[in-house]
Amino acid sequence: DNTPFTLKRVGGLLSNGARWDWYRVGCGGPGIPWMGTGDSITLTPLALGVGTHVIYLKDNGGCNTTACVTHVITVRQAPSAPSAITGSTNICKGQSTTLSVNGGVQGTDANWTWYSGSCGGAALGTGASITVSPTDTTTYFVRSVGPCGITGCASVRVDVIQTPAAPVAITANYNQACSGTPVKLYANGPALLNGETRRWYINNGGTLTAIGTGDSITVTLSTTSDIELRTENRCFNSASVTKQISILNSPVGTWVGVKNNSWHESDNWCGGIPTSTTDVVIPSGTPNQPVISASAQA
Repeated sequence: DNTPFTLKRVGGLLSNGARWDWYRVGCGGPGIPWMGTGDSITLTPLALGVGTHVIYLKDNGGCNTTACVTHVITVRQAPSAPSAITGSTNICKGQSTTLSVNGGVQGTDANWTWYSGSCGGAALGTGASITVSPTDTTTYFVRSVGPCGITGCASVRVDVIQTPAAPVAITANYNQACSGTPVKLYANGPALLNGETRRWYINNGGTLTAIGTGDSITVTLSTTSDIELRTENRCFNSASVTKQISILNSPVGTWVGVKNNSWHESDNWCGGIPTSTTDVVIPSGTPNQPVISASAQA
């Protein structure tokens, strides 16, 4: 604000031929800035500049020169709004981040004041920076508050990465299969959040071996195996779910019927569809029994 203001003389009498002279820095004399003459003087904050100024007034000339009277004026720096907030804005739950004001002018006798939730909301502290440890994603605000006014706010959102939700279950096209038969596994819910990945493992006696990522995966196994699935992000892993796929130790030509009742479906057989030279074994108790047609070979 550069609104003009006026200083007026109070009391005193001029001698004949004298005048009231106004000065800065000192009470007249060589090198002392003269500001004007008269019973009053009008100034502006911009002309004076930021800082504390002593204004001097005395009677000059005529029969006498008086001593000066003084008046102290303080011109404060007006604040301006910050342009941004800098700092890490994507953190793991349990971590902290330091946020700093960027741009703007704090102003004389003012403070950078921080808030969460809204501009002017819950006050968190003052200063050019602040360290916060949010437990959930939170928006932070900062503005200058002081005797020359309150600025607008700059804001920033700090995203807090949580432990991901665990998969519900694993399903498979076959719960048991012959060695070498491809088995497709599927993850069941929930939907992934941004930055999350479903990762598949074989659990061999507590040792996890990663075998792929995604909502589904196809594996070819030679032994009965525990397949483990969990959701991961850059900070945390979810709890795991596990599914065991049983591998049948049956000779070539054994009917397992894991897919349907078709004689001509290779997944229904250990070692693939039998030929005219294959000794076929069709045990009872399989998920499906074969339909034997004239084209069946064994």
